[in-house]
Amino acid sequence: MKAIQNFYKQQIELVDNRKLIQAKINLNKGKKLVDNFIMTDNILIRQIDLEVNSSRNKVANTQIIQRCLLIVMGIVLIVGNIIFINYISNFMYEEVKKKNEVNKELNKLLVSHEEFIANISHELKTPLNVIFSAIQLFQIYCDNGSLDERRETIIKYLDSMKLNSYRLSKLINNIVDSSKIQAGFFNLNLSNNNIVEVVEEIVMSVTNITDIKGIRIIFDTNTEEKIVACDTEMIQRILLNLISNAIKFSNEGDEILVEFKDKDKYFEISVKDNGIGIEEKNLSMIFDRFKQVDKSLSRNSEGTGIGLSLVKSIVELHGGTIYAESEFGKGSKFTVELPARKVTHDNMLYNSKGKSENENIRVELSDVYL
Repeated sequence: MKAIQNFYKQQIELVDNRKLIQAKINLNKGKKLVDNFIMTDNILIRQIDLEVNSSRNKVANTQIIQRCLLIVMGIVLIVGNIIFINYISNFMYEEVKKKNEVNKELNKLLVSHEEFIANISHELKTPLNVIFSAIQLFQIYCDNGSLDERRETIIKYLDSMKLNSYRLSKLINNIVDSSKIQAGFFNLNLSNNNIVEVVEEIVMSVTNITDIKGIRIIFDTNTEEKIVACDTEMIQRILLNLISNAIKFSNEGDEILVEFKDKDKYFEISVKDNGIGIEEKNLSMIFDRFKQVDKSLSRNSEGTGIGLSLVKSIVELHGGTIYAESEFGKGSKFTVELPARKVTHDNMLYNSKGKSENENIRVELSDVYL
């Protein structure tokens, strides 16, 4: 552009100086300059157009990319929201499911507690009714002055009152001790004893009752002496409860086998009967404090179901285990496994004298009907 301006300035000077020929000659050069300028200008315009088109394409591509990115981001957000909502939904579903399961368990527990209270009420009410009826009868005899004439009847009712008092005592003891164990306030009085002698004396102490029921009870052992640490009163309670159950669910002519097995580091005490047995579906609940296998109002024998639960707790306090085996219609076997350990603070051995007729035996066997 500057070259063209200079060219025309020279041409004007040539015309002013009357140099027309030279100016005419230079016109051809000027024409070439203009043509070159136009050509260069056209090339430049084309380049500008190309760059503009390229820029437009880049802008368009950028816009397309931006749109694609926005679409992808939108899809990602939507998918993320769906995943998050699905996670929240699953989490809420699991929480609701857990709460429903907890509610079901609580309802089962509530029903069990209600059944337990109903059973306890029944067990309390029955002996109380017997005692109260006897008292009313004695009152009538006193009022009409026939006490001396009714001496034998009165003695009979006194025995019944005593037996039902034992039943109440057993029930209350079981409830109190079960609560103590659950609260962690129950302690064992451990001493070193000949456990074989302890078990044998307990078995011998119930023979008068089994004889009356027409049931044969046998004690068998693979050793005559096994000195171990135990609470003899609690061992007595465990065995009397198991033997009492065996008697209650056995018929005349049946047999009960109490067996002791020395296993070196531990020992087994089992009580086996050939009575009515326990159905397999009920075996898992027999040691449950709030469960009772026979829920009918006309049960074959009395009991709240708390007895076996307490037995299990006492066995576990000794560091042992208890399990049951049974075949319905053929009998049951309860096995207690206890560790053969000793204590150093007490070396006094078990003295069996006078144990056969103590109050504990009367209480523990009070629910056996003769």
